[in-house]
Amino acid sequence: VVSGLGWNNGYVSAKVVLGQGAGTTTPQGYFYEPDGMVATGQAAAGASWTLTGQTPAPCQPLGAQQDGQPAGGQLAATSNGGLALACPGTTGSNQETVYTSSDGGQSWQQQASVTVHGTATSLAYGSGVLMLATTQGIYTSGDGGQTWQPTAQLPGGFSYVGQTTPTQAVAVPAEPGSYHAVWVTHSAGQSW
Repeated sequence: VVSGLGWNNGYVSAKVVLGQGAGTTTPQGYFYEPDGMVATGQAAAGASWTLTGQTPAPCQPLGAQQDGQPAGGQLAATSNGGLALACPGTTGSNQETVYTSSDGGQSWQQQASVTVHGTATSLAYGSGVLMLATTQGIYTSGDGGQTWQPTAQLPGGFSYVGQTTPTQAVAVPAEPGSYHAVWVTHSAGQSW
């Protein structure tokens, strides 16, 4: 249950990531809303969320493609209340622009434009490493999004990548039943 958010614009749902607020041990939720806003909330015993802030993200809102600029983005919580956001580039460019925020999404700094194969589907963070899943493979960055390396390639790519421990992550192939059910890394995305 989320209090204070109105997502009645025809889209299915917001993307939710969990992190820890800067200087606190309170679980913090970050909601990447379909309208291009990042909302923050705090958990009350895990049963409900209360809206504590809402700011525009640098990506185009879903459904608002303009001048060949695809909409949406992939959000990940980093350390100490930080966030990373991968926004798609112009259609057909194979570029994702990566932004980071050290203040829970109140402000954003552009890090790099990354050439990737496929379309970004998910972004995760663990042990200082960002992992970007695409429809062709997984890319990792150990320097906050400045540089990226392909670490796993797969026909059809991945629909999801997510951290389970600081160094372990799982990736789900985009085509169910192909190339094993789940890919696992124990090296924060360096090998799968």
